Amino acid sequence: MSQAAARNAPSTYWLQGFSKIATAVPEVDDRDEVHAWYTSILRPYVPAGASSILDIGCGRGRVLRALMELAPQSRCIGVDGDPDSLERAFGEFGLLQRQPVLCKADITQPGFAHGLAKLHGPFDVITSFFVLHHYQPAVAGAILKELAEFLAPGGVIVLAESHDPSLEEASLAEQICAELARLAGKPPDLLWTAEETRLACRAAGFDVSLTRFEAAPGRPFNAAETALNDRVLYNLSDAVTRAGADRQAAPQLRLLSAVVAKMVEHKVAIPARYGLLLALLRVPSFHQE
Repeated sequence: MSQAAARNAPSTYWLQGFSKIATAVPEVDDRDEVHAWYTSILRPYVPAGASSILDIGCGRGRVLRALMELAPQSRCIGVDGDPDSLERAFGEFGLLQRQPVLCKADITQPGFAHGLAKLHGPFDVITSFFVLHHYQPAVAGAILKELAEFLAPGGVIVLAESHDPSLEEASLAEQICAELARLAGKPPDLLWTAEETRLACRAAGFDVSLTRFEAAPGRPFNAAETALNDRVLYNLSDAVTRAGADRQAAPQLRLLSAVVAKMVEHKVAIPARYGLLLALLRVPSFHQE
């Protein structure tokens, strides 16, 4: 792209460029450390004797791996709507002696859970990590309502979809995410607040007064990624500084420079979820219409 064209480019041009800088680092093997994080926060809610467990939006299988360790005799099912994510999960689980059941499904389509439950339900544990917050609470509520129909007596739904806005680090990370998205002209990928989670639960028919919230210490961010944080921040800051030396730089670049300065000040670079709150929903708090 020519210098003149770059000056007038939309903010997405700059953000895509900086994204390449941020991701131009070796992929790290996060299995041990991230696996330990998921396992530790799920341990209190996953009985070792669970017979069937469902993970919504399983992605590459990080949560599934933890569930399989915590309930070694259970049937673990992962659902995702992205075929690329499922293909990666198939590859990662392919060499293991024990494998989960991986299914492609659109969880926004009514009835998506009926087929799963017929083959594998009812479910003792249902998990959703960083998935439902992409939807409006009313849509997420419809998904939760359908899932609750196939929760075994005494079972639990574990939602990792919200953050504690009172925690400065969590609030700052969400603010930076929102500012970058606004510059790119895209909706921000923000975790729910606890109140937004309650709205989704209420839309599903849960008694929100009985919904428990538990703080999840730590974050899905391993030591190797943490070590990369400073390098990414340096690259971003240096690129913005050099591009900003042009007095006719695009206004979007000046706005982006302010956001990057905030990232450098608070050492927030590689995306991670901070101040995670788990919402725990159980069958006794669900009222069938």
